Amino acid sequence: LLSAFKRVSAAELKEKLAAQNPPLVLDVRTDAERNENSIPDSLHIPLNRLEKRLADVPKRTLVVQCGSGYRSPMAAGLLERAGYKDLSDLAGGMAAWKSAGF
Repeated sequence: LLSAFKRVSAAELKEKLAAQNPPLVLDVRTDAERNENSIPDSLHIPLNRLEKRLADVPKRTLVVQCGSGYRSPMAAGLLERAGYKDLSDLAGGMAAWKSAGF
C-alpha cells in the first residue's frame, strides 16, 4: 500500500527550486521521455532501474517526477521503503510542468 506523499504543483516546485536549499528533482521517466525535455539539474533514474540504483540517490529533500504523475508515487513508495524521509511528488508530472509554461 502506498502512503500519501506530499504532492507539489508545478508552480510550487518552481518556487522551491529557486529557494535557498532547493530539493533534488528525481526524474523516473524513460530515456526517450527524458531526451524530449527535463527539469534543469534533475537526477534521471528510470523507474525500472531505481531499485538497483538507490545508492545513486542522495538522502535529501526529493521531489519525484514522471510524465503524468502515475509512476512518481510508485517511485516515492520504493524510496520510502528504502528509508528516504523527505519525499514529495510532482502532481501531474512533466505534463503539468509543461502546461505551466516551464
